[in-house]
Amino acid sequence: MALHALELVLDAASDALVRADWRALAEAGLPSQARHRGATNAPHVTLASAAVIDAGAEAHATATIGRLLPARIDLAGVVLLGRGPYAFARLLAPAPDLQDAGRAVRRRVGDPHSAGWTAHLTLARRLPTAQVGSALAAVATGPAVARSVVATGLRRWDPDAGAARMLAGHGPEHPGLPRPSRDANDHTGSTTSTPDEEPTCAEP
Repeated sequence: MALHALELVLDAASDALVRADWRALAEAGLPSQARHRGATNAPHVTLASAAVIDAGAEAHATATIGRLLPARIDLAGVVLLGRGPYAFARLLAPAPDLQDAGRAVRRRVGDPHSAGWTAHLTLARRLPTAQVGSALAAVATGPAVARSVVATGLRRWDPDAGAARMLAGHGPEHPGLPRPSRDANDHTGSTTSTPDEEPTCAEP
């Protein structure tokens, strides 16, 4: 069962770069987020997760993060998360103001990993050690040629409803999407999940 989450989504160009990595991994016969067919599956950066995100925490995140959007975030290589099989991801280096804002949001929602955030864009999950070299080769000509991505929206993932909705800014498909009003009754679920672990290695 998944945790509720607050996530950054990307502009169309950045979204396409990450999806190119997904496609390269899938075409190489490797684990890939491209194989996840959920309607809400999209490149994103998880800012915070918790068993419950109440209306107050949601409003705080909207105000704290919304004022920083759009935000250009530097790419910093690739990273393996966990102890194997790994999550395989593009590592990010957010600017200090976004780092500080994310830390404040995690404290407000009660994220137990508030101090240990590794900003990243997941490319694949459950990548075996034996396939790490192949995965690196598959994405060698992907977003590594870019220096950054641009986050343009903040969305709320609600696992109880199986849906995501925008809180601030916009994602790649709906540049004019207005921020919806909040309803405290939408945020009362209680779930658990396995959090991302600390990186085990990275490549430039």
